[in-house]
Amino acid sequence: MRSRHLAYILLLLPLFIARDYTPANELKYVSIVDEALENNTWFAFYNHGEPYADKPPLFLWLMMGARIVAGKHLIWLMGLISLFSAAGIMAIFDKWFYRARIQHDPLTSNMMLGTTLIFLGAAAVVRMDMLMSFFIVLSLYTFYKLYSGIGRGRDRWLLAVWIFLAVFSKGPVGLFVPVLSMVVFLAVKKELRTLGRYLGWRQWSILLGLSALWFILVYLDGGKEYLHNLLFTQTAGRGIDSFHHKEPVYYYLVNIIWIMAPWMLLYIAALWAGLKNKVLKNDTETLSICVIVTTFVMLSAFSSKVEIYLLPVSPFVAYLTSAYIYKLGGNTWVKLGAAVPASLLLLAFPVSFLARKIINYDYQSLVPFHIAFFFLSVGALLSLYYILKSRVSRGVGLLACSIVFTLAVSSFGLPQFNKYLGFKYIADAGKEIADREGISDYAYYNIYRAANMDVYIGNRLNKVGTLAQIDSLARSDSPTMFFIKKKEFARVEGMEEVLEGYHPSFEFYRYRWYVLGGRSRPDIYRYNSEGKGLTDSVEPSY
Repeated sequence: MRSRHLAYILLLLPLFIARDYTPANELKYVSIVDEALENNTWFAFYNHGEPYADKPPLFLWLMMGARIVAGKHLIWLMGLISLFSAAGIMAIFDKWFYRARIQHDPLTSNMMLGTTLIFLGAAAVVRMDMLMSFFIVLSLYTFYKLYSGIGRGRDRWLLAVWIFLAVFSKGPVGLFVPVLSMVVFLAVKKELRTLGRYLGWRQWSILLGLSALWFILVYLDGGKEYLHNLLFTQTAGRGIDSFHHKEPVYYYLVNIIWIMAPWMLLYIAALWAGLKNKVLKNDTETLSICVIVTTFVMLSAFSSKVEIYLLPVSPFVAYLTSAYIYKLGGNTWVKLGAAVPASLLLLAFPVSFLARKIINYDYQSLVPFHIAFFFLSVGALLSLYYILKSRVSRGVGLLACSIVFTLAVSSFGLPQFNKYLGFKYIADAGKEIADREGISDYAYYNIYRAANMDVYIGNRLNKVGTLAQIDSLARSDSPTMFFIKKKEFARVEGMEEVLEGYHPSFEFYRYRWYVLGGRSRPDIYRYNSEGKGLTDSVEPSY
């Protein structure tokens, strides 16, 4: 790993340090890890008692290890898993292209990949997708070494291990992407009969043996139902007739425009020009095209579709494009594809001043963002200069570096918006009221992943789904902290009547906390709009 890879990690690390967990995924994973450590389960995972067979254990193990080492959850420590996986992909491709003797600018390749939205997004969150992609890339690089004759004897065994670890990180996509890509590549080369050299009985024995051991341990940890959920509901179910993320077959074709932003036009122009002019004509180019096309077609055929699933193809697209623009810098379409994002980002600094009129949230200062976007505009201007001089590779590399630097500087302004981005601020407010009033019961209504606030509160939040259940809480002898969105009062007929006479104990942004129930309810306290502390008590209604 070189200094540019470490620089990428260090520049993105402040994004983790500065922000709260995202409620949708990160907070859920933290809650699952806490439950696993509490129950001492390492192969079967649960989210508030419900089986969570969606993901294999490797990434969750790394999160558990981070928690054990640090003694608590540190988002930046868990974020290093994604960041080092991203930098590892860059390092593998640098070595791959060096061995294949493909000319390219390594810094441009690294940073263009590192700023492609799907790759950047996966690097900047705590998710297992980047780890899976790392092992997919490693397995395909190992296959290339074996095919080209530069591999060692151990690579024949490691190929199967890397594929298993890809599956063990995220699921069956970790198997399908490398295996199908190898099959298609050998078919294109008219060497399909040699597949056994790379995926013969020894490799399949390793894959099946490790998988069998995993499934046995899952059975011992979670039982028959959990194993069935893992093997059938979460695998075949998602692929054939998904119960989750079901989208039409053309989904990726439509969304790829922004998935590969800001370089999508450059990718299209460079790949078209490079293939048309037969710039490379080598096995790495052929394998890369096979990976891109095979993965895109395969994922489009699956019922379940999410943008992040295309992450494994992004390194092949970015590096192949980098090699093409290194050779075709003067091509008109290539220059146009690079000039469009540079021209748009040139406006970043002046547009940043319009944010005052657009942002409806309370904030302290936008100065860090103005400074960051100033450097982005300067970088875009210099990038345009190099692009117009037909030095496209340098121009693209400069613009990509400017984007990463902009994110690093912007992170200093991020903490002031955390109370809008995550649940910590709201959860802390509810916990303070509950602790003050001696309340130990929590409930919520129709809020996505609100149950995972137990990470902050330390108590389980029970889900209620009907007005009758809310009314039951209000009539209970035991008080409950109740969490709800403001919009539910206008959306759900009868909500106003059920909570008539109750004043919010805390109200902020889209949410409210109520104290419901209790024989002799104490005064209900309310925070002011900035959440700076308790204000005048509100007269209770009995």
